[in-house]
Formats: sequence, structure tokens, C-alpha cells
Amino acid sequence: MVRPIFQVIEYPLPDACPLGFLSGRFQVKEMTFRTVKPDYNDYHQAPDRQFVVLLDSAVEIETSLGEKRQFQAGQILLIEGTT
Repeated sequence: MVRPIFQVIEYPLPDACPLGFLSGRFQVKEMTFRTVKPDYNDYHQAPDRQFVVLLDSAVEIETSLGEKRQFQAGQILLIEGTT
């Protein structure tokens, strides 16, 4: 059986405090912020396992097997495949 390249994972966000809904904690070794120019178009392997948080626009990602998926502003991607 072939494992799907893209997989939707939902993390519970229980009503944890007066501020709102909180997930469990994630260990973070380091964090980088980046703004991408509108005409940016680059094909590359993810250098490391990483979260990609889309704040204001959409992006289309294509795997090395040709599978494509569009992600919208407000979505968070966990990129694990780096080969």
C-alpha cells in the first residue's frame, strides 16, 4: 500500500482558558520568520522538518511524485519529507 504524501492532521483545541482555545505544547528548537515577494517561484526540497504558517496568502506545493495541493491563508503545514 502506498502511503499518501499529503495527510490532514487535526490537533484538538480544547476551551482551556478565558483567552480561548489552546492545543498541547510543541517543542521548538528554533524559529525563523520570512516574507515572500509576490513573484517568488522556487522549486526545492524542504531543508528541515518545519511548520509553515500561511498568514496572508495561498501557496501551491508539489511533491517529488507530482502530487499538488493548495493551502490557504490561516492554514499551518507540517513539512516532514525532506528527501
